[in-house]
Amino acid sequence: MVTSMAEADHGHCEFCKMPCQLEEDVMRLTLAALLLVGFSLPAVSQATTSAVLITKIMTGRDSESFAIVTQEPILNPQHCPTPDGYVSDSSQAGYNTYYAAALAAYVSNTPVLITIFDRVIQPATRRGAGVVVPSPCDRGRPRLIGIDLTRSGR
Repeated sequence: MVTSMAEADHGHCEFCKMPCQLEEDVMRLTLAALLLVGFSLPAVSQATTSAVLITKIMTGRDSESFAIVTQEPILNPQHCPTPDGYVSDSSQAGYNTYYAAALAAYVSNTPVLITIFDRVIQPATRRGAGVVVPSPCDRGRPRLIGIDLTRSGR
């Protein structure tokens, strides 16, 4: 007795001519490969300040970069050697956005939440396997990866 279209077609799937078991095996292998790729990529940790005011913006220093200084002590979880500000350079994704947000916050005296690159959490299986990850410090200062303008302080 035939109970499904797959069985009626001699063990082949309804929408293709591939045997059902082979299709299921391909799907399982694809899922396993995607999971392995996801687990092998480095994860990034971040740290965020409380709401602070930007008191100074430093630019250039012979490069396309800027740093911001706040009224509060600089968050420095990775013990960067020059913790006198948070820095971003033009090679970083989001550089123009960070710079625009920093200027807007400085001019309007708006509190900001500053997010910095804390560290890379790298799986043991990929260590030394050519994965390039940025340092949590840039020019000796904590690396800026986000600025949130806030009115509420949160």
